[in-house]
Amino acid sequence: MAESLLIVEDMEDVGRSYMRCLRRYVSKIHVAQTPQEAEAILSQSDPPTLLLCDNWLGHGRPLGAELIPRWRKAYPFLSKVALVTGSDLEVVSKVPGVDIVFEKPPDIDAIIAFFGLAKLDEQE
Repeated sequence: MAESLLIVEDMEDVGRSYMRCLRRYVSKIHVAQTPQEAEAILSQSDPPTLLLCDNWLGHGRPLGAELIPRWRKAYPFLSKVALVTGSDLEVVSKVPGVDIVFEKPPDIDAIIAFFGLAKLDEQE
């Protein structure tokens, strides 16, 4: 099964930027701006297996660090989960279900390496 990626990022331009950088490595990328959109995508019949989630998802919304433990339990097919944060690096790095934390601005090459991605034209 090919890997697919869900990016959860409340800022539309940042989500698009991640997608532009990663689309050469993942054929199926979903972008959600809210936890509700993310959960709808994760509930699909062919859900993404990789998750890249921002910690701050907007005023009045739960933090990514609060959502990830719940999502890891509800969606066990998530094989790798990365959290991106601009603050509280030490705190969020201890959150259950978070495999790695990237500090803003994240290093795209490090994200690619963490997810074990290869350029699509180089894959078998």
